[in-house]
Amino acid sequence: MASNNTINDDFVRNLIGDWYFNEFWHTTTRPNEAMHLEYTKALMNLAAADGVLAEEERQWILGNTAAKGATNKIIEYVKTYTPTKADLEALMKEKPTFSQFTARALIFEAFLAASADNELHQDERNAICQLGKVMGIDDAIMKQIEQAFVNEKKHRDQVVTLMFPQGLKKTIQIVEVDFKEI
Repeated sequence: MASNNTINDDFVRNLIGDWYFNEFWHTTTRPNEAMHLEYTKALMNLAAADGVLAEEERQWILGNTAAKGATNKIIEYVKTYTPTKADLEALMKEKPTFSQFTARALIFEAFLAASADNELHQDERNAICQLGKVMGIDDAIMKQIEQAFVNEKKHRDQVVTLMFPQGLKKTIQIVEVDFKEI
């Protein structure tokens, strides 16, 4: 966890990033800024594999990137970056080790980003799977990654439904009465 005791933007960013990596990837090690940027660019390219990076997908990636402790520089970049097939091809050519060792996580998170509108469309799925093959992921592993994505979405829905049967938005509206100033 972040060790700086001064509470400022960097402290909060690092606290959130440390928590995220520990919680979701079971590690206290975080990528450096260059790796974080390249990963995020690759994720955007994968999410746009169908030729479109919808606003919901960009917002999901922005939130995901911020939760990983991204610097302001990376967040600004993500806000305006336009994915291109050439960028993903260049990454795989110029950084083959990076591409090889991050491909599975990238494909998994691409499925999540592409379903930010609550549906993974068949053309999005097909395009992401095709890029997974290009990245060296065999069909059996692709099926496992896709199943992990399906399981993740179902689990999140199950937890939300169980914890907030009326939905979180409705629950907040109901309990706000306890927090109104008189």
